[in-house]
Amino acid sequence: MGAYENPETYIDTDSAKHIQNLQQDIAGAFAGYAQSYKSQQEVLKKEQEENAKKLAAIQGEVENYALSLRTSLSETQAENKEVDLSATFEPLIQEAVKLRSGLLNNTIEDRQGAISKLAKINTAVTKFGTSLGEIKEYGTSLDSILNRPIGVEGGLDKAMAESDVRAIRIMQGKLNGRKEAIFEDSDPDKLVWKVYDDQNKLVKQYAANRLDAFSTYGDGEYVNQIPDMSKSNQTLANTVNIFKHKVDNVGGKEVRESTGDITEEYLAKDANGKVKYTQVPIGNTGAYKMTADVDKQAVLNNPQLQVLLKSRAGMSDNEIITYNNNILSTSVGSVVLGKKSLSPQEKEKFLEEYKQHWYKTQVNPKQDLKKPEGDVYIQEAAKPEKSTADKKPTETEKSQSNFEKIVKEGGTIAGKGGLYLDVAIDENGVKRYYPYKIDSAGIRIPVEVRQGASNKEIIKSLAGQLGYTAKNL
Repeated sequence: MGAYENPETYIDTDSAKHIQNLQQDIAGAFAGYAQSYKSQQEVLKKEQEENAKKLAAIQGEVENYALSLRTSLSETQAENKEVDLSATFEPLIQEAVKLRSGLLNNTIEDRQGAISKLAKINTAVTKFGTSLGEIKEYGTSLDSILNRPIGVEGGLDKAMAESDVRAIRIMQGKLNGRKEAIFEDSDPDKLVWKVYDDQNKLVKQYAANRLDAFSTYGDGEYVNQIPDMSKSNQTLANTVNIFKHKVDNVGGKEVRESTGDITEEYLAKDANGKVKYTQVPIGNTGAYKMTADVDKQAVLNNPQLQVLLKSRAGMSDNEIITYNNNILSTSVGSVVLGKKSLSPQEKEKFLEEYKQHWYKTQVNPKQDLKKPEGDVYIQEAAKPEKSTADKKPTETEKSQSNFEKIVKEGGTIAGKGGLYLDVAIDENGVKRYYPYKIDSAGIRIPVEVRQGASNKEIIKSLAGQLGYTAKNL
């Protein structure tokens, strides 16, 4: 062996001592591993027990959350037994439980999205009662429209679909049927009310976030109400100088209110510019009143009225069409309009026709002559100078000559069939004829001859009815 060669190292792998040492090393290593494994298992078991407690707490929290949602709904359900809320909300509640659990267990990647949807579900549950309340509220306010005759101001449009009215009445509980609430695509933002009739046929459905459309009656989306002009017409009458007004002081403010009477400026005049009054008999009483015609063109040409009536053209197209088709079409013979946008020419035509309708419904074409306090002047019939109303004529008075005398001089004459005649002559020599019968209670019952007949015609007719002749009169 050279001086630079490494001597081979001798390793004992065969002796008993080596094997014994090796066994001792392995045993020591295994004992250490076993001890370490046991310690690890104890730690792991403890961690699992702790985690199980956490999971149980999470599950309890999730269950309590679901319980709170169902409790909130049960209160609403108790007050609205006609709606099956379990069918409406159970899918949302299951979705909420899933999201809540995922958030607590950190198994959801889009935590912000989950939190947002949970908030929407919470809102949908807690505010569902609000939607039910809106149905009741709008239903009550709709009664003022639905209870009016169809086709009148403030009532329903005659063209409104029957299904729309039926659905509203079912929702109110005033017709047989049911309403059901669902969330489309399990989206808490898409609450929809479905209305079914008593044959379980779908009549109509409404988006809950559009229930306020029930309060905008003129837009035609859910309810198409005919515009009611009564209040604006009263305001107009209280404003324009066409009408006479009574003035009151309310809270230090002057308040004008129309009496309904037309001022003399707007009454028909004669050639001298004087109001033309005509005597109008009051039945067969012999009394009369004085009446003048209203100058229609003067009224409609009033500048103040023109301005105020023009505001009617400011209604929406749908309101104009609805008012035209229900009111003007029958009042002034207007052509029925289709559901469309109106041209300026069509709106102008509506305004002109509305003016005619306004005059027809708001102005009395005749104006009675009245006293300052507002009572109509009545020219009473002249009282008879001679009358035997309280004295029944005797048989001796029933003669032709007596009849002729009384007709000329006044008095009472009896005739056939229990008919009597009073002839009254006033201080101006004007004769009035009052035919009557006497009932079983002794009450005089006027008998009509012929309204508008001349004195000669009256005498001739009465003579025949009484059994006399008028040849010598």
